[in-house]
Amino acid sequence: MLRALPLIVLAVACEPPPTDDSTPPATESCEPAIESTWPAQGAPAAYWLDSIEFVLDEPDASATIVTDIAGQQTVSDDGLSITYQPDEPLTPDTAYEVDLDYCRGTASIGFTTSSYGQPVDDPAALLGQTWSYDLRDARFYQAGYLGELLQTFAERVGLVSVVGVSGGTVDLRLAVADDNDPPGQDYCARTIDVPGVDFTAAPFLAFGPTAIEFNAYLGTIVLHEMMVETTVAPDGGSLGGMVLEAVIDVRSVAEAVDMELTELCDLLEVYGAPCSACPEDGEPYCASTAADRLEAPGVSVTLEPIAEAYADPRCEEEPTQEP
Repeated sequence: MLRALPLIVLAVACEPPPTDDSTPPATESCEPAIESTWPAQGAPAAYWLDSIEFVLDEPDASATIVTDIAGQQTVSDDGLSITYQPDEPLTPDTAYEVDLDYCRGTASIGFTTSSYGQPVDDPAALLGQTWSYDLRDARFYQAGYLGELLQTFAERVGLVSVVGVSGGTVDLRLAVADDNDPPGQDYCARTIDVPGVDFTAAPFLAFGPTAIEFNAYLGTIVLHEMMVETTVAPDGGSLGGMVLEAVIDVRSVAEAVDMELTELCDLLEVYGAPCSACPEDGEPYCASTAADRLEAPGVSVTLEPIAEAYADPRCEEEPTQEP
C-alpha cells in the first residue's frame, strides 16, 4: 500500500554526478566515487516529495549526508545508495544544498524544487481536465524485469480525467489512449470510474486500488489493484511525481510478449519478484511491481464512459485475446 503524506520516493538519477571539490586523502584504501545523485546537481525542478540520494560505485561505511533539512538517513543493503528521507515535504520553489561527507572528503549538490506542492489555483476548474501518462517513462523500482517488458512492448499511454468535483473529493475516470499524436481516447478499451477520491490534502492526490488494461504487442496486459499517488500542478495543467503500484497478471504479459508462462515466472523469481496468487482467481501467476518518476501532462481529451472493451460502435479493432 502506498503511503500518504509525507511521501518519500526512493529514486536513482541518471544525470551526471555532482562536482566533488574535495581533495582525496593520500591513501589507497579510499576507492568509492559518486556515480550519481538524486536530485542531480543544479536540478531546476526537483520534486517536493522526493528523497535525496547519493549513489556510490563502492560501499563506504563512513558516508554521511549533511543537511539542515530534518530527516533520516538510510543505506541500501549493498551499501551503494545513501538516501536521506526528509521528515516533511520540501518547500516548493526553494533552493537547497546538501553535502555528502565520505572518505574522499565532502561533495555538494545544489538544486531547486519545482512549483509542485503549491496550492491548486482553482480546484473546481479541474472538472474536465485530462492528463496522460506513459509507463515507458517510469522507473520501475520493484519487479524491474516486468517493468522492462512493459516499457518495451507497451503501445498505448494511460489517461486520467476529472469527471466530477464536489467539496473535498474528485471523481476520476481512467482510460487508454489511441495511437494518435496528440492522443485521443481508445474506444476499444473500457474505462474505469473511481468516484469520491479524497482531495482534502490537495495538491496531493491518491487513489486506488483499481484495475486497468494496456494494449501491448500481441495482447493486453492486465494490472490489478493499481494504487496511484501524485501531485496536481498549481494551474492543474499537469501531474508530477506520479508513483504507481500494481499487481500484474503475468499470464497476460506472457501472451502479449510471446513467452512461455513458466519461463517468465522462472525469470521473475531469479530477479526477486516470483509469481504468486492472483487477486482475481487465486492462480499463482501474478507479480507485484512499482514505478515512480512519472510526469503526466495535460491533454485535450474528453473521456467518455465505455463499459465493455471492443463493444463501442466506434471501435474498429478486433480483440486479440479475451477482453
